[in-house]
Amino acid sequence: MEKAFKECSFASISCFNHTLQLVILHALKTKFFEDSLTKCRQIVSHFHHSAQSSEKLEKIQKQLNIPTHKLILDCPTRWNSIYQMMKRLNEQKLAINATLPETMCKEIISAGE
Repeated sequence: MEKAFKECSFASISCFNHTLQLVILHALKTKFFEDSLTKCRQIVSHFHHSAQSSEKLEKIQKQLNIPTHKLILDCPTRWNSIYQMMKRLNEQKLAINATLPETMCKEIISAGE
């Protein structure tokens, strides 16, 4: 593995990790990703700030036999937390859609714009 890193002009694994992080952060700054992340954060934030919605989400998770996991909000200093947030949103997609009527989802998203 070290030989592969040296052949790719990386002095060490930490240098490779740093370069990879810079590439990912650059990709996340594209308009498509920024818009998508903003919408995801708004939905997660709604559930973090509304006890009523959180309780309703948990109830629907149990009804749909979906794991009763809380939604994850990403942390700017940990780029893998974006992946974790989106993975959890995808896992809970059915419960979220059942919890929030379509009009409410649009309100949450438009309120943040």
